[in-house]
Order: sequence, then C-alpha cells, then structure tokens
Amino acid sequence: MAVETDLWDTYAASAFKEDAEPVFCWTQYAGHGPGPEVLGGPRSVLEVGCGTGRALAYLAQRGVVARGVDLSPVMVKQTTAKWAATGAEFICGEVLEYLRDHGETYDAVYSIFGAAWFTDPGRLFPLVHQRLCSRGVFAFSQPPAIPGAYGPQGMYKGGFAGRAMPSGRSQKPEPPPEGTAEVTSLLPDSLAESLLADARRDGIEKYVVGALITDEDGRVLLLRRRAEDFLGGLWELPSGGAKAGERLVDALCREVLEETGLTVSGVTGYVGSFDYASRSGRRTRQFTFAVNVTGGAAGAITLSEHDESAWADPHDLPAVSDETRALLGG
Repeated sequence: MAVETDLWDTYAASAFKEDAEPVFCWTQYAGHGPGPEVLGGPRSVLEVGCGTGRALAYLAQRGVVARGVDLSPVMVKQTTAKWAATGAEFICGEVLEYLRDHGETYDAVYSIFGAAWFTDPGRLFPLVHQRLCSRGVFAFSQPPAIPGAYGPQGMYKGGFAGRAMPSGRSQKPEPPPEGTAEVTSLLPDSLAESLLADARRDGIEKYVVGALITDEDGRVLLLRRRAEDFLGGLWELPSGGAKAGERLVDALCREVLEETGLTVSGVTGYVGSFDYASRSGRRTRQFTFAVNVTGGAAGAITLSEHDESAWADPHDLPAVSDETRALLGG
C-alpha cells in the first residue's frame, strides 16, 4: 500500500493544476460524452478515487452534498485547499476500507478513471452497493481493459514514471520471443492503435519511439548526438524509428537496448508526442513512453550511436530540442 500511495502522490504532483476549473467529464476529452445527468439528479454523491476534485467541485457548486475519497495525501491536501469554497469534502483513505468502515449512504457513487479502474471489482462492487440509497446509482468510466486482464488495471498515461504496478491477469501471458526479455506493459493495445491511427490521419510518414527513463531522484536519462551526426551535439531521450509492422512497444524495447545497452523491464506510461522533419524531410512523430529498466538507474550504460550520456534534472536541461523540453516540462 505504501508503494501505491507513493505512486499516486507522484501522479498528484503533475496532474493537479492551480488554474483548473470545476468540470464534470466522463472521459479525458472536454465536451465528449454524457454529463452528470447519468447520476440521476442526486442530492448526495461519493466519488471513489476523486483525483483532482474537479467533478466533485462542479457538483457541490450545484447544491449536491459531494464527498470524495482518494489514496494520495498530497492530492487530498491540494483539493481541499483548492475547492474549499465549493463545500466539497475530500477524505484521504483507501477506498475499500472507507466503504467498509463508514455507514453513510448516497444517492450516487461514481468513479471517473478512479477506484473502479484500479480496485478489484469483486471487493469494490458489494461495498458500493451497501452505501447506495434505495434506487441509488453506481456509475463509472475507464479505458478498455488491458487485453487478457481483469480486475485492477494499470496506468497507461504519463502520470507514473516509477515502478510498474502489476495488474490482475485472467490467463498466463504468452512467452516473449526467443532471445528477448519479458516486458510488463501497462499500455492497452487500443492506445497504440489510436496513436497510430491519429498519426496516419495527420499525414505522418515516419514513427519514432522515445523512452523516458528516470532515476530515484527524478532525473531523466539523456543521450548526446555525435558532432558529425544530424543535429550533432543535441541531447535527446533514447529513441529511434519503428520498423514497418513493428509494434511500438517492441520498437521501444529494441531501441533502448541498441542505444544504451539497458533492457526494458516495464512500460509504465504514455508521456506524449511531438512532430518534426527527419533528415530526409519526412514528417515524423515521436511517441514517448515511460519505462523501467532492469537494474534501474544503476545499470551500466553502453553507448552505440551517441558520444555521451547524462542524468538531467527536467527543470535544468542541457541543449535539447524545444519539443523535448516541452515534453519534459523543463
């Protein structure tokens, strides 16, 4: 539980925005899908895994008695301060324990990419049922399940750059190809398919994968291009082109191994993308993913295409491209 709390605290540091406004969205896209009417006009609600608290604040502003539970003390402290004037209440706790130990009932319980995504439904759903008023509503939204998995799901966006959290598996995964290490990927196949579909729609001609590898202090592994190379002297993330028909995850593992000698043990998040023109002028999009490597930051780095490596503070970066700087928040 301590490891899980630490991960959510790390997520809170990047997800909470001081200029955020109250809003209720079931998806990550503004104005997409239904709104709070799904809850059936409740007088009281409980959000399990309330995150940034924007949905609770939205409901509280409209007279709903709104309470949320979240595992991250960092997030709860921020949301309590941010949304105090709305009347929304934020509680730090483990959702299953809270539902078990508190007897209040609600007209609606809901989760937006929250506890219903990460918590074993066999334990969560019965407890939620006990906390619903007569004719109460339980509603939740989340991405598609990881293929072959059920129950608790992994994080697939850029919130986590730490250790991978395993997800429940309903069947034994297929063994990796001979000569490669087994990789734990918390990215649903549907995400990669969506990224590539968007790239094709945008006329992208070449796909590149980049790896965000961090140490325990949050520093990022960067490699410096050789002086005689294209964009010589520029620092960049370990990255390289995907081959025709190659899965993005497979290309990512191959490129990290080729450029650093490090073996990817887990793909833990999608960080973002940026576009640029390649040496030959082709429209190129780099998809960057957070990864773990065997041995962590202590692993020996062996360079094959660059002349130097460094662990850099994301807020004090060397000579990187504007796109990389924006991606890393530097």
